[in-house]
Amino acid sequence: MNPSPSTLPVEVRTRLGEELAADLEGVYQALIGRGWTPDAARERARELIVPDAEALGRIAGVHRPLYGRLAARFGDTSVHRGERLALVAVTAVSLILVGAPLLRAELFASPSAFLPPVLLGGSVTIAAVLAKAFHLFVKRPSTLPALRAGLAAPIAAAGLTLLAAFCGALVDTYRFAARVETAAPTGSTEVVAFLGDTAALLAVALAFSLAGALGWFLLLHRVVAAEAAASATPLPPLLSEALP
Repeated sequence: MNPSPSTLPVEVRTRLGEELAADLEGVYQALIGRGWTPDAARERARELIVPDAEALGRIAGVHRPLYGRLAARFGDTSVHRGERLALVAVTAVSLILVGAPLLRAELFASPSAFLPPVLLGGSVTIAAVLAKAFHLFVKRPSTLPALRAGLAAPIAAAGLTLLAAFCGALVDTYRFAARVETAAPTGSTEVVAFLGDTAALLAVALAFSLAGALGWFLLLHRVVAAEAAASATPLPPLLSEALP
């Protein structure tokens, strides 16, 4: 895919627009000071300052993200497949790093039946954070709407993971209470085991949810900053035509 002005990252488009707008205004005012009519001055300023399609293409090529230049060597299908496999691999490694200490602590000796769904929800949460971070910082979206695409996924997955854990703990508590009513435990071992399993379930859910919420907050901060920078200096009509 050949670089074009529309593929410029948002922050590059914003900075380029600000610089061209300042130069355009300076030339326009200088021509007005020399006695040019507004229409003639505007047209001449555009000819002098606004780059043509070839120049914009070269600018886009210079500022094209490194990932975009590397991915251009492969087909879109291969690139998307590679991205998905890399995301799965990184998420799996993250899950192993988080779960290994818990396994050594024997918190999963007799896990709750709701632990697998919580682990799945936590993995989806981490994957959503990594996918959006990859989109923002590596692929670098070129339009403002694309900045927020997929941004709600991490916080939604984190909330569902936490909800699943609390619902699971509630169901396990009712089941344990019913079992106790039927046959009272002879010692404290069964009660301690139940409390440990419930604590492990909630701890895992809280860890994943907090990680997802933190990742979502940092990503949101990055998106808001980019949007604010892009809207701080609206482009003049002449530049809006040149920078689609």
